[in-house]
Amino acid sequence: MSATTTFVAGGTGFIGRAVVSELHAAGDRVQVLARSDDSARAVRALGAEPVAGDLSAPGAWQEQVRAADRVVHAAQPSTFGSRLTPRAARRYQAERLAQDDALLDAVAPGARVVYISGNSYFGETGPGAKRDESMKPNPTGFGPYVTEAVEAVRLRIEEGLDAVIAFPGAVYGDGAWLKQYALDPLRSGKPVGELAGPSHATSPVAVTDVGRAVAFLAAQPATSFEATGRLLFVVDDEPVTFHQINELAAQALGVQARYRAVPAPLMRLFAGQIGYEYLATDALYANARLTSLGFRFEHPTVREGLPALLSATA
Repeated sequence: MSATTTFVAGGTGFIGRAVVSELHAAGDRVQVLARSDDSARAVRALGAEPVAGDLSAPGAWQEQVRAADRVVHAAQPSTFGSRLTPRAARRYQAERLAQDDALLDAVAPGARVVYISGNSYFGETGPGAKRDESMKPNPTGFGPYVTEAVEAVRLRIEEGLDAVIAFPGAVYGDGAWLKQYALDPLRSGKPVGELAGPSHATSPVAVTDVGRAVAFLAAQPATSFEATGRLLFVVDDEPVTFHQINELAAQALGVQARYRAVPAPLMRLFAGQIGYEYLATDALYANARLTSLGFRFEHPTVREGLPALLSATA
């Protein structure tokens, strides 16, 4: 019996690497879109097969998508390291829609798709109880700029695409936002910038658990989603504040954290309006629908997950 072939777009990114590692460990034949020689080498290092191509340019790579049993869309236009302004978000919106069409138009009938989208599509919950996927979306941050893309995928699902949309929370590990805004300053002895005023709550999830959840969702029979629906939060059990995450990061690194309170106008200037909104809103989500399918988190809370992930990369 031949191995399941899974095609991954965005397989060398922060989340994508975790997804590819899990799929490879599960025995899938994993093919990953690679736009450069460096990307191809990174793909091989993960035990996967590089497929030359660029998600923003239709080409021969789409034939590999058509031949795949499963497709994971973990790619997104790059915004890392830049100020997250509305102008940058509008560019992101246009590029994402084009990339989605190039990939999803090539998917063969009957193939499972796991589409990864930011939780900002649902956005602000307010403080208090966790909300589930039935909540009315209140997009914040990039949310207004991903809504059109998510709604387009939902329409494809209604038209027969066998897709699941995964919404990871604040994905942590030794990379991406946590590394840039907390780990790097902590390691260098610099103060960690925090938005002045009460720290807002977010729904964290270990990057390794995101990889495990995506591989899990890719393998579930279509009937599994009849009770849960096809929009699923991928978040751990316990929302925490951004300050708590910073404190846990300092403890895991064995350093004493120093903080710099940044007033809202300066935070908007430093991080951009989009970045500011992530820090200025509460996003408390529940994972009951995902766990009802049988998924179990390796790191149910950031309290044990962050030390484990940082020790693994030390």
